Amino acid sequence: MPVPPPFVLTLLLTVLFLTGAGLVVFTLLSAVRAIVLPRAERVALNNFVFRSVRSALYLLSKRAPTYAGRDRVMALIGPIGLLALPVVWLSLLSVGYTMAYYALGIRGWRYAYQISGNALLTLGAPDPWYSLGVQLLVVSEAALGLLLIALIVTYLPTIYTSFTRREAIVAQLELRAGLPASAGGLVCWLWQVGALRPETSLVGTEEWREWERWLMEIEESHTTLPVLSLFRSREAGRSWVTAVATVLDAAALIAAVVDAPRNPYRDLCFKAGVLAVNRVARFFENTSPPHQAHPHPAVAFERDAFQTTYAQLQDEGIPLKLPELEAWEAFNDLRLRYREALNPLANLAMAPMG
Repeated sequence: MPVPPPFVLTLLLTVLFLTGAGLVVFTLLSAVRAIVLPRAERVALNNFVFRSVRSALYLLSKRAPTYAGRDRVMALIGPIGLLALPVVWLSLLSVGYTMAYYALGIRGWRYAYQISGNALLTLGAPDPWYSLGVQLLVVSEAALGLLLIALIVTYLPTIYTSFTRREAIVAQLELRAGLPASAGGLVCWLWQVGALRPETSLVGTEEWREWERWLMEIEESHTTLPVLSLFRSREAGRSWVTAVATVLDAAALIAAVVDAPRNPYRDLCFKAGVLAVNRVARFFENTSPPHQAHPHPAVAFERDAFQTTYAQLQDEGIPLKLPELEAWEAFNDLRLRYREALNPLANLAMAPMG
């Protein structure tokens, strides 16, 4: 028995309405999980937007002849991605509602899309001849459009507040650890201010506590606000990833190599950093760009670099508790706790290579 055409038409329109409603719900959930939900969530739509922007600008940056020129292009990845996100959300909402309007009797795709656009941007009241269902949809779309815009307005200050706090410590480390910042330079500074001497061993405690808080903030902010990982430092040679590596490497050097009194706050800072980089790296697993097996130059600390650092500490007059080879083995054992996490993060943030 053949299916009557009206039944087929009703079925198709029902499927169209449900598809549009599903697209609206999917978009709203993406926005809520990105902005409102106070926990680490991987959002497929948002990841796609940021990866697309990143890939396009990365290809464009390759045409710049200098690193400074490339850095200027790559600095746009985070802001452009952040601005593209609401455009994508609003566009998908409009498409979803267009399907629903058509399914409820608005004939002509262009006309249905025009109604959707006017409702989303609150450009006018619905015509009185619309059916009750269409008028309800128009009101709901206008409300959702305003809601998304309000969420974005509150989202931007949160992003930039977290960015400012992060970069304050990055700049501070540059002053203490040299330019470019290095773990050896930071250890030498701690020795100079007395933080590694028995008689003044608690000097520098406030710095370790501040760095511990900073590392824990990075774990929280860079998983609940993933776009922060793509926001580059204000100076071309700085990076939050290399700053994290500097603090952790300095703590590992002191624990493995330097004959210094134990500082419990330094130990806490090291543990917090190891947890933070591993959790952030796990969050971006399968979403960050593929990286090569060998260490990223920005966070590598190989044997030759250790030899240079060991000699630097000796020249500074810092007491060392192990010969170079044994010291390297002890340091490398500690670095294994976070080394594999630093590499994908350096690739994700496109950290400067020196």
